[in-house]
Amino acid sequence: MKAIGFACLAADGPHLCASITLRTAARMAVLVAALLLGGCYESATQVIDKGERAPLAGVAHCSSSFGGGSGKKIEEVSTGFWLWADYQYRNPDGESVRLKRLPNGLHLAQIASTKSKAFAYAFIDFPDQASYRLQVVDLTRQRNAVTALAKTHGVTAQAKGDGLLLLGQPRELLAFFSAHQSGQMTVILTCKRQ
Repeated sequence: MKAIGFACLAADGPHLCASITLRTAARMAVLVAALLLGGCYESATQVIDKGERAPLAGVAHCSSSFGGGSGKKIEEVSTGFWLWADYQYRNPDGESVRLKRLPNGLHLAQIASTKSKAFAYAFIDFPDQASYRLQVVDLTRQRNAVTALAKTHGVTAQAKGDGLLLLGQPRELLAFFSAHQSGQMTVILTCKRQ
């Protein structure tokens, strides 16, 4: 297996949206999903400085909403102790994810890559301890609602390729992400831990 990133296409090149490890047969399905959906949020602002623990680590079989399947291994790395712990989830390529549980029950995923200084943001739903779903906002249908939501929370949302570049302070961005509803999302990966 070879690791690749789920990319959001932008005017200045591809940007990491979520890191996944795919079998060769599934690579095209995920790339097509990136092209069709967009929905990736990107920001130079780090919103999550201490990640929360969630049932993400280990090997999982993931299937794309657009066909194909993948195996992916994610390692949990923690620093600090108890109340001060910081949990990150990394793939073999060094891409890392920090999570924060939002009031709507979803987890905000902040994705950092060694290939980009910007952070990508998506949402993860954990319906149980053995499975999770990676979700992005369906900007095809929700762009106007998302732009209004951003304005309400003092965030500037600029079109960047098929996604949105978000400008704002960490507190404003977190309020913006927290105001999202699951009806605005599209599931792009469904994963079951092995």
